[in-house]
Amino acid sequence: MFPERDWILTRILWLSGCEPGFNRLGELDTMRRYIYIHGTADEKAIGSPVSHGCIRMRNQDIIELFDLVPAGTPVEIVSGDIDRENEGGEPDPRHLQ
Repeated sequence: MFPERDWILTRILWLSGCEPGFNRLGELDTMRRYIYIHGTADEKAIGSPVSHGCIRMRNQDIIELFDLVPAGTPVEIVSGDIDRENEGGEPDPRHLQ
């Protein structure tokens, strides 16, 4: 169907939630619902709502994130845009650009 694409995802960050008894491997758990942070074979669709809840990233970005964030690091997922403007000083390390 898409012979020019590489269908091997580069990295997957598994999310298990952070509320014991509620979504940490419970009914609403992201890991059991297969909702992850991962690369994609279709980087042109980044920014479009084409997944079932996953956070898709450009492959190079997910490789960088995977290498920077140790296992067990809390990840907060928020809606909305991030401020990419640097108001002087060092970039905010929470935001990859």
